[in-house]
Amino acid sequence: MKTGVWINDLKTSPGDDPLPPQAGQLLEPAVGAPTEWWARRGIVTLIGLGVAVVVALLTWPISDALGRKADGPVVVDGLTIFAVFFVAALAIERLLEPLSLFDIKKETLQQEQVAKDNEAVTSARQLSGPVIPPAAVTAAQTKLEAFADAKVKVDVWSTYRSLVLWGVASIVGAVASALLNLHLLRTAGINPPTVYLDVLATGLIIGAGTKPLHDLTKLLTAAKTSTTGS
Repeated sequence: MKTGVWINDLKTSPGDDPLPPQAGQLLEPAVGAPTEWWARRGIVTLIGLGVAVVVALLTWPISDALGRKADGPVVVDGLTIFAVFFVAALAIERLLEPLSLFDIKKETLQQEQVAKDNEAVTSARQLSGPVIPPAAVTAAQTKLEAFADAKVKVDVWSTYRSLVLWGVASIVGAVASALLNLHLLRTAGINPPTVYLDVLATGLIIGAGTKPLHDLTKLLTAAKTSTTGS
């Protein structure tokens, strides 16, 4: 499977005339490098697994040095206790927010994407009139391919950055879990064999942000409602 950029993906300035219909008829969708979907996803998957392994390895000494022993599962009556985990996840998001604001590389890549977009739009506007030279079509196709390449670079860099930030957030979450005795698995009624697994799971979950916690709360609420109803 391949990803593609169509002529409609180009952005024109507000108030400008739309691109000529001939542009959409003459230009093929630009794939952008890397072209293979599995290659992009494969690299991202490997990096994600690598980050998870690093988090797991770093969590071990954190748990051993800071973690406190837990007795057994604590099934909390009600879900208000999860507010603590929400606060922790939100605090970590805000803590790492400045790192995402000073991403010079992404800003440079986005500026390049905008420049390639403008060049592609200019070339596409040449594809109008009763007679369109083949050279104009070739030039417009080349510009569209260049825009697709620039767009892929932005997407890939954004994904890599998200994985790195998730890894850092997970480490911070593991430290918070060990220091503050925040054990998400025990709170959900699961008794892990070691406190390390609970610290690791808590760090990974709250490091991923507030959305996974929201989804987990919805699942526990549905399960409790189902049990109460039966």
